[in-house]
Amino acid sequence: MCFNQVLFIGPAFAMPRDAGSAPAAENGEGVDHVISDYAKHIRPFKYVGCIRQEGSILRRLFLFLIGFSKMFYTLLIDQEVRVVHILDEVKLQTRNNAFQRFLLDGLIEKILLCILARILFKKKLVYHMNSDDFEQYFLSRNRLGQNVIKWLLCRMDMLLCPCESDLAFFKSHFSCKLVFIVPEGIELVEDTAGSFIDGDLIKFLYWGDQSLSEVQPSGGKTDAWNEAQNYSEQTLKGILDLMERNRSVYQGKVVLLIGGIQNGVEAFADSGNHDNTPGKESKALRDKGLQFSGCISRLIRQKHLEELVTYVDCSKPGLKARLFKTANVCLLPAVERRDNTSFLEALNFGLPIIAPYRGRRGDMVLNGINGFLIQPEDRKGMQKAIQHFFLHPTDTKVMGAASKEIVQKFDIQKVLIKLKFIYSNLLN
Repeated sequence: MCFNQVLFIGPAFAMPRDAGSAPAAENGEGVDHVISDYAKHIRPFKYVGCIRQEGSILRRLFLFLIGFSKMFYTLLIDQEVRVVHILDEVKLQTRNNAFQRFLLDGLIEKILLCILARILFKKKLVYHMNSDDFEQYFLSRNRLGQNVIKWLLCRMDMLLCPCESDLAFFKSHFSCKLVFIVPEGIELVEDTAGSFIDGDLIKFLYWGDQSLSEVQPSGGKTDAWNEAQNYSEQTLKGILDLMERNRSVYQGKVVLLIGGIQNGVEAFADSGNHDNTPGKESKALRDKGLQFSGCISRLIRQKHLEELVTYVDCSKPGLKARLFKTANVCLLPAVERRDNTSFLEALNFGLPIIAPYRGRRGDMVLNGINGFLIQPEDRKGMQKAIQHFFLHPTDTKVMGAASKEIVQKFDIQKVLIKLKFIYSNLLN
């Protein structure tokens, strides 16, 4: 079975212009990262972007019709295509208007894609969910919405999901023919954090870009930014308070690197321009981001933590990988969605991880094996986890080695082999 028999359908703005120009992990989070990874490693990679449009409903409709036409044309002229693989993720909508939620969910678009591929062209349909939010998304819908989702997914020949918890949910709520786990992949690297350990100095990396760029609650983007900023402030203050209380003990033995914030600010601000509207809101968000990063620096100075804590501007390409190589332990915040690529990168560089439990993280971080999963907002749990590595510094290498073992199952080459097996199983 070859990939030339598969047509991938996904978000309109996910495809990189040059899939091979940058490491896949640099190209985005969630389904964007998955698509950029597939584009880099699958030849030929047949892709049409026509779902998850941005902007107003009219703009979404216009762009969907363009994508739908491209899909129709591709299926009409490309006789090799036998499988249509839909790459998707869900966004939690907090709008009270059920009709607006229905439109913005893109369910109508997916139903039309299903009719085109399955009924008109008689192709096999694969639906690939790349989000941790599907269970909450489904259960938050009214009965009509749930029935529409059930009807749609039961028309699929196969469902793909990222982890065991999603597999159990799909099997218990949908009478689907086949359900498989296909994890998010990553290109493995040989570099490890262990080779950069500086004597007895333990370097903790707090990577917080997604806490600012990916939280999208109700209201406009400014409201989303405010909630994300408040969350990040509380999380960082908790960690900085811990460093301040233990200053005399940690001095010369522990360093905290705060990275990713500025990068996340720019990504969040730039996301406002998909509909070609004036960038006033984006500029306001960027200005707030600069104020926030300045606030972090001032807070470090006020607490006199300059020798213990360093804030790093990660707007330069390649600096993220350098930080992962330099650190010994990675602290990842509790964000709402789409941050699993950062987890994979930490595993890839052989870092133990301290993070709040959510979604598929239980597949990436085994508590006490390659890090610690704590409850969100559990400051005592965070302090206990940090203290563990301070008291047992050799565990940075032991747990880091465990991370390198765990990341093997996310190897993009193994993911592609599994996809080939799935397609062959579907067509035979």
